[in-house]
Amino acid sequence: MNILFSAIVGSKLYGIDNEDSDTDIRGVCLQPVINKLGLNTKEKYESSNGREGKDKIESIHFCLDKYIKLVLSGNPTILEMAFVPNEFIIEDSNLGKHVRKFVQYNCISKEVFPAYMGYFQSQVTHLKKKKTEGKRQELIDKYGYDVKHAAHAVRIAIQAIDIFQYGEISPRI
Repeated sequence: MNILFSAIVGSKLYGIDNEDSDTDIRGVCLQPVINKLGLNTKEKYESSNGREGKDKIESIHFCLDKYIKLVLSGNPTILEMAFVPNEFIIEDSNLGKHVRKFVQYNCISKEVFPAYMGYFQSQVTHLKKKKTEGKRQELIDKYGYDVKHAAHAVRIAIQAIDIFQYGEISPRI
């Protein structure tokens, strides 16, 4: 796999991480020609260092064609990758820079609104649940609701406003 760009995303990008937060990395890659031409075509490459908590690092690199399809569908998590501030970019290439610029200036479409609204509504639905598993239940017990889903709902709402007012996304809350 040839990485075009990689960035830190998730709670560290959004500025809502804590001392126990893991590191999430997302990026875009070109898959090897042999895979593209053969039977091993992939849409993404996933990896994890196998650790837990603050030492956990998970990465997903979407193949360029899949990334563009997801961007054009207005997928909020994928679209924001093109707007990650430079200090969160951990690997880059000239083609990666061009891909991000292309997405920023050419791929904000009418598909963005329903995708963002759908994601927002799903977070609000999760927010209303009173029972779940693990650490999320601890949040519900402590605060009366899942604050992580609340943070996602607020972030998505702010990003949607940014898109419609300014034509760009600010992933930082």
